[in-house]
Amino acid sequence: MKKMSMVRFKPKPGQFENFLNELTKYHENGAMGIEDKWFLRNGDELIAVVIRDDQEFTQSVEAGVSWLDGVRHMLEEFNDEDRHTIPLTGVIINQGDA
Repeated sequence: MKKMSMVRFKPKPGQFENFLNELTKYHENGAMGIEDKWFLRNGDELIAVVIRDDQEFTQSVEAGVSWLDGVRHMLEEFNDEDRHTIPLTGVIINQGDA
């Protein structure tokens, strides 16, 4: 089973490229269980879309949160509840599986 995650980030003014570079390095060198990835720009937000194997999902997310602690200073908070990221994850289904 595969899961897709989308995580919204809002880099601080002047930090978009720096944050994108750090995110790219993380995914090239240390991200666990990532099978495919895309980075999207939507206005002043950066959205990371990744596909992972379900069995590696929990470890991968935990590693990502640890990485985020080191770059959080580059991000604005969305609000008090979501803080620096807005994540959405779901199981990938095929039309034939629905």
